[in-house]
Amino acid sequence: MLRSDKMDEKENDLLWYCLKNSSLASIPNICDEVVGFIFAALLNTQNTIALAIYLLGKCPKSLRQLRDEFKQTDTDELANLTWDAYKNMEFCQSVINETLRLGNIVPRLWRKTLSDVNYKGYIIPQGTTVITHIAAMHLDPSAFENPNIFDPWRWQAIKKSNNWMPFGGGARHCIGSEIARIEIAMFLRHLILNYDYELVESGQPVASPLVKFSTGLPIRIHPIGKMNP
Repeated sequence: MLRSDKMDEKENDLLWYCLKNSSLASIPNICDEVVGFIFAALLNTQNTIALAIYLLGKCPKSLRQLRDEFKQTDTDELANLTWDAYKNMEFCQSVINETLRLGNIVPRLWRKTLSDVNYKGYIIPQGTTVITHIAAMHLDPSAFENPNIFDPWRWQAIKKSNNWMPFGGGARHCIGSEIARIEIAMFLRHLILNYDYELVESGQPVASPLVKFSTGLPIRIHPIGKMNP
């Protein structure tokens, strides 16, 4: 692989770590690690935040209720928000759950059978790659009433659902799921406590495979109490 003796020994970013770690000493492994971190830590979270802004903008009632809840935990500094206060923001958690349900951070899950599996009379041989389509679960009307409707209130009655798997499940559950949720909550809290906003265009989000907006997500934003004419 390509290395240089003149590389700055003080560098300590992700790429430098991969280059220095002997267990990742191949170009394909390094590319896989870097792309994986970018995908998991950047694209997923920012796409979910954008989708939440869009869905809340389309549902003023949910936006008002979320702002009222945030006001109950309002502090001078975001850093003063405690873990208990974050976990007690129940409607915020519901908004995040519903956004993830509609947004499908991970559109598919790949698994390989370790032994022959008998599923409803069908034999799946050992070593078969099984692909689970998450949208088929998240938009299943037998699991979620009116599945295409943004309804964060549905999560007030749902404590746990085996049909909701934006972060995977079991031993392969995403270890960064909680930090992703915290990032989403902190961004929404700062935005909604300090600003009013409105959607400038009514373009629909599309999945290809990650959720994105074909024309971006332009919004008109202004400090609370200072609406522009």
